[in-house]
Amino acid sequence: SIGFQMILSQFKDVLSGNNVHYFESLGKAFDPHMHEAVEMIVTKEHPSNIVIEECLKGYKMGDRVIRPARVKVTKEPTADSAE
Repeated sequence: SIGFQMILSQFKDVLSGNNVHYFESLGKAFDPHMHEAVEMIVTKEHPSNIVIEECLKGYKMGDRVIRPARVKVTKEPTADSAE
């Protein structure tokens, strides 16, 4: 267990040394360049196209997205869905 923790720590150091970091998505507007929508949640509690849950963190290397975040996004109910 201690050996695994040491390897994990070294791996995180290598990533941060190469300017790899995760980005926060929760509560932000959905951006198809940074996010991959895995589910649309129909709700009136939040405006449309807001990330309300992060299923998998996204990562950037500098300003470049190397893995988009997998997120759940809000959608306002339509007249058809209200009936």
